[in-house]
Amino acid sequence: SNAYAGLLVLIGQVADALTTPVVGYQCDHTNNRYGGRKTFHLIGTVMVAVSLFFFWHKCIYCDQQPVPYQILYFSCFIIVFQSGWATVQVSHLALIPELTPDKNERVGLNSIRYAFTILSNVSVYIGMLTLLAVIHGSSTSKISSDDMWLFSGMAIGIVVVGSVFAIIFHIGTREPSAKRQVNLRNTVVTCERNTLRPYQWFLKPHFYLVGVVYMSTRLVVNLIQVYAPLYVLDTLEMNRLSVAIVPLVMYFSGLFTTFFLKILHKVIGRYVVYFIGLILVWCSLIWFRFWPAIPPQDSHESHESINLHSLPHYEITENFIYGAAILIGIGGTTMLVTSLSMVADLIGKHSGSSAFVYGAMSFTDKLSNGIAIQIIQLLHPCKGEKVCCSNCAEYYRNVISLGPGAATLTALVALVAMLALLQYKKRKRAISTPICPDNENNSNNNRYSIQNTNCVDEQTPLIYK
Repeated sequence: SNAYAGLLVLIGQVADALTTPVVGYQCDHTNNRYGGRKTFHLIGTVMVAVSLFFFWHKCIYCDQQPVPYQILYFSCFIIVFQSGWATVQVSHLALIPELTPDKNERVGLNSIRYAFTILSNVSVYIGMLTLLAVIHGSSTSKISSDDMWLFSGMAIGIVVVGSVFAIIFHIGTREPSAKRQVNLRNTVVTCERNTLRPYQWFLKPHFYLVGVVYMSTRLVVNLIQVYAPLYVLDTLEMNRLSVAIVPLVMYFSGLFTTFFLKILHKVIGRYVVYFIGLILVWCSLIWFRFWPAIPPQDSHESHESINLHSLPHYEITENFIYGAAILIGIGGTTMLVTSLSMVADLIGKHSGSSAFVYGAMSFTDKLSNGIAIQIIQLLHPCKGEKVCCSNCAEYYRNVISLGPGAATLTALVALVAMLALLQYKKRKRAISTPICPDNENNSNNNRYSIQNTNCVDEQTPLIYK
């Protein structure tokens, strides 16, 4: 049922949320020859690989058991998977501040990372689209429990391909040592990573504001990814192949966007780029909310007895959803990469505690997503039904527009608060800036001048030790 599906999602998200801060802290304090980040990445990869298949397959030896037993069965594998995925994500993100201290290079690495995330998602959807088209074609508009074996087979393929690329990553990537040898004036000096303790992060206002922006961004992206297929099938009543085609359009537009984000961040700055992403997402959500669905057919007619593609409104709706998918792909990618760059800016030179920061951000992300999806499933109008009833079409329209819409408004409030705090820091630093010696090459004869106060902008490190 919808409630049980939401419960399983919530269990997984809570497991993920509880794992990320713990893994982040341990990852920061693990130092071995292989590398602490890579060690935890390898552990997480194994956990994901051994558990993914089982919750895309029927309950083995308990298919006929009562629902609570099946819930317990699937929960075990979901907890292992989500904990492993949290370990992979945090350790991988924590490598970015280790690899380079340059802010623009970190943006570039985040863009590349998200581009390959999109490519992996695209590969899955292309594979699923191929299976659906070859096995069943477009003769039926719904996906049923009879198609479970397709998802099980796809899960096996994901594990095999993902394991190959994980091996390539571990062989080809060298993690910088926590203690680095630096040659300073013919003297070898050992430098350790700069680290802040967890309680020091909790005393920083920007830590919470960046967390709200990141959490809201992930909520927008995840809710759209989860409920877009249901909106397409049950609200717009499009063909079952659209379950794969619409996400593909989103991902390809997002992939195209990643190529331009680094230069945009450098030219117009983080906050302006993020706001542009917000506007694009708002436009697509307005389309989702107010665009009419396909006119309902007579109750005595079925999809097989009428050619839906011959209806003018069907063609308009089909074209519309692809335009909205493009806007969502561009806007969502812009917001997500920019929010990750804000987290990297927050970390700044304190790369020794980067895994803890990413873990804390992921904690808010996973917990909010799990709670939101559970609430949506509990409020579902089709109580206890395995298929969509007459009320769920309008319900999914509200979910995919109002849910992400509320998250974008939350992100906007946090963004404005960050800008206000930045301006406050700028004025405070301008007032407290001492009179200091000017550059020797200054053409003026004055020996002293006020230091330029414009040096504090959105690229300024948010945390000072």
